[in-house]
Amino acid sequence: ADELIDRYGGAFDETYRTSALTLETLRDLEALDQLSDAQPIVVDLFQDEEGDRVHLRIYHTQELLLSDVLPILDNFGLIIIDQWSHVVQPADQADRTIDTFRLQGVWGLDATDILAREPILVEGLSAVFGKRVNDDVLNRILLRANVPWQAVDLVRAYIGYAPQLGLRFTLNAIQEILLAQP
Repeated sequence: ADELIDRYGGAFDETYRTSALTLETLRDLEALDQLSDAQPIVVDLFQDEEGDRVHLRIYHTQELLLSDVLPILDNFGLIIIDQWSHVVQPADQADRTIDTFRLQGVWGLDATDILAREPILVEGLSAVFGKRVNDDVLNRILLRANVPWQAVDLVRAYIGYAPQLGLRFTLNAIQEILLAQP
């Protein structure tokens, strides 16, 4: 505990200190401690204390431009209401940033569904930010069909192979067909 106090005691800005709840701060400290050169981005999803909104948090050590992040989130079908950031300046480490996105939802899903799919969303976003998977509209299938990013990537590979088989469907057409199925 003393190590955390030494590292993060004066690391948060005034806005964060006055608005963050204790449980939220503990969650943030855990995520911030996961950041490293090998893992420069950590993603988290949670519901606010009132239980009316879902929040997505992206913790990072590298510069992420909002104009780069919003299309990625849109490709997962996330509807963003607003966003805010806090720069964290730990005593013995490089600066970190916490970007919080307040979600209205996902097309076709409510907050309960999104929270139930939290592990696959976090893993999918981490895979996109880690450049392990492509960022395109097929990522919407992940939440709607409740499948991991690896399954979406397999569909993506099949779509890449489709022209060799003589299939002429576009990526958007295939996405619409897949999302129309219950």
